[in-house]
Amino acid sequence: MITNRKKNDFKNKQKKLIDLVEKADFSQQLLDNIHLKLLDNHEINESLSKLFERILSEIPIGIIKDRQKVTKKILERINMSPVGIPDSHLSLAHATDESITSAFFSVYELTNPIEMMSMNRAAISVKRVLLMLGPTSMPDFQNNLMSKISSAIVMNNQNISIFENGSEQQIKNLVATQFIEQLNFWERDN
Repeated sequence: MITNRKKNDFKNKQKKLIDLVEKADFSQQLLDNIHLKLLDNHEINESLSKLFERILSEIPIGIIKDRQKVTKKILERINMSPVGIPDSHLSLAHATDESITSAFFSVYELTNPIEMMSMNRAAISVKRVLLMLGPTSMPDFQNNLMSKISSAIVMNNQNISIFENGSEQQIKNLVATQFIEQLNFWERDN
């Protein structure tokens, strides 16, 4: 005979499995959107605005509703605080906005490096732009995934090297590792 307690325990396990599948699906979707794209920026080198307009034009349809608004948000963020990663050739451009429908991360390799300020206020030559976007409000798990990517970029020299020089597959493997850690962390706490 199945008791009410066993029925409730079974329902809780089902809910936990459904939650885990949803989180894994989101993680996989975010990972699938990561690409290392070569961006010919010879003609737009002098303008950060034009560069980010061009980068945002490469993002799959449906992730951003208003590209001009997001470009403006990115530029505001850069003007507020430098986004170059110290002692690297990377910048981590990021923004949140209600016109962004889904979390997004990808890497753009520039054919013509641009000079930007790093977080420690030194000028650096940026060869790759790491772009991180998200809706204004995201569930905690999605927000934590984006934070995992961000901390992987700025907290570890080996990771910086992969983002700076690695192939698309190496970058995806690194990010997948961060996602698995986050899924394991969520599973332990629930």
